[in-house]
Amino acid sequence: MAKQATPRPYPVGKKRESPSRVAEPVAVYSTAKQSSLARPRRITERRIAGLIASDEVWRFAVAHDLIPHLATAVRLVRECFPTVSEIRLLHQIDWDSENDSWIVLDIKITGTHKTILEQHNNFTVQMVKLVPPNKGDKIVLSF
Repeated sequence: MAKQATPRPYPVGKKRESPSRVAEPVAVYSTAKQSSLARPRRITERRIAGLIASDEVWRFAVAHDLIPHLATAVRLVRECFPTVSEIRLLHQIDWDSENDSWIVLDIKITGTHKTILEQHNNFTVQMVKLVPPNKGDKIVLSF
């Protein structure tokens, strides 16, 4: 017969702790400034004439020096179309023509066909007077 070993009791003395392998990364996080952790970062919206401009619109407008001319166009939309309810800036690419694109002022308006046509003609006359042709060709009105 085999002799059974008696179980050994656990040592009662001081427990020895093994060094933590997580301590270093925790220490790195604890050195961060509390103020930077408390506030989330905000992504700033780019605006042209008070309207939100997407990254595509912003890059195109900056590349073609259109920001002051877009501001003029938006002001003219508000003056010439008194019933405008929404104005959006869009970047549109003509895939049929190579390297041809522009900014679209997409507006929502109400009124009779005759009234809207008169307002559109007034807008066009003012745009021709105030915006140089090489810049005005890059700004299109859509309603």
